[in-house]
Amino acid sequence: MDCVSYLLLFHVLLGVMTVNTMIGIIGVINHTNIHDAILHLSTVIGFLIMVLVHVIVVRRKGAARPNHTLHCLTVELVIILAYACVASELHRSGIIREPNVVVFGLACLGSFAVYLQNTVVPSTSGFPTSTMVMTGNYISLLTHTVDIILNSDGKKKARRAAKHFFLVHAHFWGGVAVMAWATQYFDFLALLVPCLALGLLIWKLKGSIAEIGDTAV
Repeated sequence: MDCVSYLLLFHVLLGVMTVNTMIGIIGVINHTNIHDAILHLSTVIGFLIMVLVHVIVVRRKGAARPNHTLHCLTVELVIILAYACVASELHRSGIIREPNVVVFGLACLGSFAVYLQNTVVPSTSGFPTSTMVMTGNYISLLTHTVDIILNSDGKKKARRAAKHFFLVHAHFWGGVAVMAWATQYFDFLALLVPCLALGLLIWKLKGSIAEIGDTAV
């Protein structure tokens, strides 16, 4: 989603609030692209409010982890589908050619979907994996690769970790390439590609939860 929003939504990065904050503050201080700056800063504020509300709701419900993961992924899928369809129509009609309230709403909606993804992946991968900023994942890949070469103890775990982070980067690079290409022809509807992948993941997770329930009975 970051790739599509960067290309079509005034370089707003839905999952990297650090960059949005920086762009917003620089724009305000330098009095350049003030409308873009306000869009970036307001997206950060909207993101913070949504995350706060979500955390409060989840804490009060106290959902079990498998169900919570399934819930997050399902809501994420619904949001991305809605975001893709609505944003595509608005893009083609010219409503979001300039920063405005509609663009702000889309940015907030998309950022919440990315937030849900980032709450699920680190808790289910078995390794501290970021889905927003890849710097830490690059460092982890290199660190575990060095452990394979130099550390005689724990090579099995290091290999598993290195494989995990290698696949993370392979998927990231490939995903950006596919979305950058697809966006040229399908604008926001290019997001239907990750929606398909996410739908398959949800279907697989539902099957796993059902098997666990049958075993428990």
